[in-house]
Amino acid sequence: MSLLEQQVAQIRREMELLKKNQVVIYDTAPKEPTKQSIWREGSTVKWWDGKEWKAQSSGGITDFSTSVVFSSSSRLNVTWSAGAMNIGTATGLGTFAI
Repeated sequence: MSLLEQQVAQIRREMELLKKNQVVIYDTAPKEPTKQSIWREGSTVKWWDGKEWKAQSSGGITDFSTSVVFSSSSRLNVTWSAGAMNIGTATGLGTFAI
């Protein structure tokens, strides 16, 4: 395998890992949710915990923190690091691994 073929194979592996770890926000409940699935129904944000949908009223975020670093090389390209997002509301704290 040439060096170029090895580099292409590595990039493909990295792209597959990114697909598995990305957070996807839907406008309706996805048929096959993953732990990264989030969707909004009216004023309620829902996320899949691996077994069932959990709901959080979006009545107001009272706290937000993240260790995720976002960057962009263009208006169409956004990348981010692994980390956690903590979103607090009047009813509790949600932690999301990104």
